Amino acid sequence: VLYQYRHTSDGHSTFTYVSESCHAVLGVPAAELLRDGSKVLSMMESEYLGSAVASMKTSARTLAPWRFDFRLRRPDGELRWISGASTPQREDDGAVIWHGYFEDTTDVHELHLAREAAAVAQAANRAKTDFLSRMSHELRTPLNAVLGFAQLLQLDEVDALSPNQRRRVGLIHEAG
Repeated sequence: VLYQYRHTSDGHSTFTYVSESCHAVLGVPAAELLRDGSKVLSMMESEYLGSAVASMKTSARTLAPWRFDFRLRRPDGELRWISGASTPQREDDGAVIWHGYFEDTTDVHELHLAREAAAVAQAANRAKTDFLSRMSHELRTPLNAVLGFAQLLQLDEVDALSPNQRRRVGLIHEAG
């Protein structure tokens, strides 16, 4: 969405131009945004509102380019990520006008979240593999000793085991 946004020295703000792609991106017709410039702020998720306003005030004061990413809920209920960028210019009457654009970056954010989730899953898988490898090693050493002694007891012909003892040692060997 291409736009021009004007903020006067008395605090009045309005969109002076909004491209027709406004409806596709923000979910509101361009004419509605021209009538009520605060519509974008009212759709913005509350956690971003204060930072957005503060960054616009800073941009107006310093004439630094404005760039801000935020989530908004369109009138149809859909939650979208929007990236806004504009360049301010001071006019002769003291007003500041920004020339900029809004872009739907929802797909980029979802891709980023999917990559983060994949990285977390890979890290968890590596941790599981390391744990199993170490536990396997830690269990194998004492278990080999138990199995070795069970075999020695089974093979000892000098002190032969009773049938009941032989069965019990066989169970130890099988379980090991």
